[in-house]
Amino acid sequence: DGLTAICYGQFADEKVKVRGEFTACDPYLRFRWNVDGGNWYEVATPAQLWYISYLVNSGKHDINVRLTTDIDLGGISYFPPIGKQYYPVGPTMCFSGVFDGQFHVINNLRIEMDDAGAETGLFGRLNGATIQNVGIVNATLKNSNALRAGVLAACAVGSTINNCFTAGEINMEECICSFERRNGDGLVGLSSSGSVISNSYTTYGAVPDGVNLLESSVQNSYWAEDVTNMAPTGELCYRLNGNQQNILWYQTIEEDAYPIFDSTHKQVYAIGEIKCDGTVLSDDEVIDGKSERGGY
Repeated sequence: DGLTAICYGQFADEKVKVRGEFTACDPYLRFRWNVDGGNWYEVATPAQLWYISYLVNSGKHDINVRLTTDIDLGGISYFPPIGKQYYPVGPTMCFSGVFDGQFHVINNLRIEMDDAGAETGLFGRLNGATIQNVGIVNATLKNSNALRAGVLAACAVGSTINNCFTAGEINMEECICSFERRNGDGLVGLSSSGSVISNSYTTYGAVPDGVNLLESSVQNSYWAEDVTNMAPTGELCYRLNGNQQNILWYQTIEEDAYPIFDSTHKQVYAIGEIKCDGTVLSDDEVIDGKSERGGY
């Protein structure tokens, strides 16, 4: 069953089985907590992110978490989804707090489950949660009998997702959702009950699939052919930055395959005639009786 790691300070009375991934009493399991008086758990290591999953799935649903650096999960063979919901019966441990990536990226997420009826993703189920400013690059999800699956979240109920992306090599071929008999979605498997997904994208599939958008909305978010067509030119990056007053997304054209949060890369500008929605006219569009060429 692996080693028992004992955490410190705020978690001095708690223990967690980590299945041999980390050394017992690993100092990297120490947290900075209650930072700036905001009750934030600051996460800087794979071990700490693993422990956040343990906390939520043990009943601490409404904690607030923020990343302080990029996290590479490449050495973690087993990462349990943060928040759980089982169908038709079983425990419900939804995440209902705030997860702020602070414009960092989680790399090489790998989730392999054999739990029938479980929801599979970095977050299993969100309920009243806010997930913002985080990217996931390279992900493999496996569960032959999943209820739902999504790289960022399998299910979002009454939740807000803003400034998020999933990209790189995404593999869900072995993640079969029992309800829809399909592989799952690149960002959110099911969005319902007033959830809002905004300023986000995935290079894989839908975000979420239109069939699974129930009483919720998707705003300025993109997937599938839209991303394939717009990412190389910079159009996707430009659109994600909205009115261009607060630049959060960057892309060095012909170097970055998709928009990222790294401000050392280039800001994308539009050239040519600008339409009311902030996009440029394409080659075949006409304004004032003449054709205008636009680009990014």
